[in-house]
Formats: sequence, C-alpha cells, structure tokens
Amino acid sequence: MFKRRFKALTRELANIFSIILPFFFVTLGAMVGRGYQDSEYDGSSSIGLTFYCYYCLVAYCLLTTTFAFTHVAEKEHNVKYLLKVSGGRPHPYWIGTFLADGILGLIIWGLMMVIGLIFLKYSNEYMGPYIVIMLVFSLDIIAYSYVASFLFDSVSTLWMGLPFITLFGNLLPSFFLLIITAYMKASFLQVLIMIYSPFFNVLMCVIFYVYKEIQGYDLSGSHQMLLIQNWIGYLIAMILQIFVFFLLIVL
Repeated sequence: MFKRRFKALTRELANIFSIILPFFFVTLGAMVGRGYQDSEYDGSSSIGLTFYCYYCLVAYCLLTTTFAFTHVAEKEHNVKYLLKVSGGRPHPYWIGTFLADGILGLIIWGLMMVIGLIFLKYSNEYMGPYIVIMLVFSLDIIAYSYVASFLFDSVSTLWMGLPFITLFGNLLPSFFLLIITAYMKASFLQVLIMIYSPFFNVLMCVIFYVYKEIQGYDLSGSHQMLLIQNWIGYLIAMILQIFVFFLLIVL
C-alpha cells in the first residue's frame, strides 16, 4: 500500500508540484506572521500566529489534490473497477489508502510546524492545543479530499477543479459566514458549513484558542451569534467529520 502510494505520488510532475507549492504559502505566511510579531502593536504576537494559520489553510486547499489523486487516477485507469469485479471489498482499500495518506499528511504537517517554529515566536505553554488542532485538521482534510474525489473522473480535471471548489466552496464561505455571524445568527448556515467544511471548524478553533484562551479577549460581543463558543467544540466537530467522511466513502 505504501509502495503504491509512493509511486502514485512521484509518477506525475504536477503531483510533486502540488506538494511543493503549498510550502511556498506556508513560508510566506510565517514571514508575514513574523513581521506582525516584530511590530509594537498590542496583540501582535497573536495576529502573527493567526495570519500564519490563514496561509496554512490556503496551502491545504492545494494539498487536497495530493490526497485525492490516487483514487481519481485509479478510477480513471479502471483499477477500482477491476478491484470490484474481482471481489475486493472497499473497506481494506480505503483503510490502507488512509493509513498511507495519513503518514504523508503527518510529514507535511510536521514540516509546516517546523517552518512556523523557525519564523514565529511561540510560547511552549500554548503549543500543545495548537498542535492538536492542526493535526486533527490535517486528518480531516484527507478524509474530505476522499469524498471530494468522487466528483472527478480524470486527473486532468482534478488539478484545477478540486482546489477551486475547496477555495470557493469551503474556505471563502467560512470567512464570509464569520463576518455574517457578527450581525446575525444564521443558525442553518452555521450547522450546514460545520457539517461539510473542515475549514470553518479549524478557523473557529484558531480564533477562539488564539484570541480567547491565549490573549484572554472577550469574544462574546463580536462572536455572540456563533452556536459554539469554545475551540474544543469545533475540535470535536472536526473529529466527527473524519468519521462521517470515512463512512461516506466506504458505504
């Protein structure tokens, strides 16, 4: 399974590029974040960390093609069909693929954390929960990419299609809903986007953890319309998403 995943990863130049390009955004985000941290504004340290997280989210929009590639490529070349007609069950296929991609995702996540540690000023006291948030999000993105891969029948449409869908159907609506909830509750939209978008949940985790837990800001005024008022609730939502997404692909 791991050999199969490595061959799928390295046989396409575009696939290698889809891994390298996100690190450009991560590095750029870390540099921008460090610029804020070096300023003398109040709360500049938290602002720098938040900007770094935002750039990481953009990077993960591009990384979705990396995790969806194997399934789409094998579907395009009828490997999935041969597996089905030969009596192969989908459960071992997806579990093995998730394990291989999980290791790849952990490596990518670890490199992102290293880049952040090089450029940004962290307090060891607050690093634990932040690492957990981004780790769960990394696994959630893998499961999300699997579900989204069913929308594509060829690798050529995957490269541009999935990042576009993820950016304009997940990430930007998450920011838009964050703005809306400053003025109205929009309960239905909140529940809907919490179900399908890992980006909204991790965005809320970061905002509540960085500004409420680390900085001690009272967010009850600007975010009083949100259904969940703590980062742990959104972390649990991401964990549930992983299980739901995985059930959707194996059923």
